[in-house]
Amino acid sequence: MKSQNKELQVNPRNFQPSLLQKNLHKSRKGKSKTKKALAKAPNYYRDLFQPIEGVFSRPSFGEFQFTYCGYMIANQREGVLNIYVPQETDSPLLESLESYGFYLCKKYPISVPNSSRSSRLLMKRYLSEKVSDQQAVETIMQLKIMLNAAIKKQQQSEDLDISAMPSLSPTIFKSLKDIGINKQSELRKADLNGFIR
Repeated sequence: MKSQNKELQVNPRNFQPSLLQKNLHKSRKGKSKTKKALAKAPNYYRDLFQPIEGVFSRPSFGEFQFTYCGYMIANQREGVLNIYVPQETDSPLLESLESYGFYLCKKYPISVPNSSRSSRLLMKRYLSEKVSDQQAVETIMQLKIMLNAAIKKQQQSEDLDISAMPSLSPTIFKSLKDIGINKQSELRKADLNGFIR
């Protein structure tokens, strides 16, 4: 029975947990089994994650990676789920990730190849020692839902009128209106160096 939610649809016919292990090992002759494994299930990677707007999925040597609005997520390796977030990530989103079991590695930012934002912070979440590929996939799917909800909430707040901001005094509110700032998103992008003295 297919899921009605396309965002989370998994094709059980093509799902082979052992396929990841095959991709990570080589035969005795030294030849990679990746092509052979993919030939048996060509739709495995394509059907595993149903892409949604803003998502790019790319398999890489058995490790799932996809970017979402500047966030890079990689699946479990040896019982660890890693997520790379931009250094300027909003605190509410970081708090959401921490409530989901992640902790922030503050040692140093990480450079991500082929990325417009090279400065990243690594967050880790330790899974159980013995975690199946199916469990890892389910965890990533839950994470996609959580990220999607957090980003939508942030976008909705940016579209709100500045009158919804309780911290603005009537004088500042009127002054912002006078210079054409009506939305919270416009306020974030505006250059107010000459406005606030």
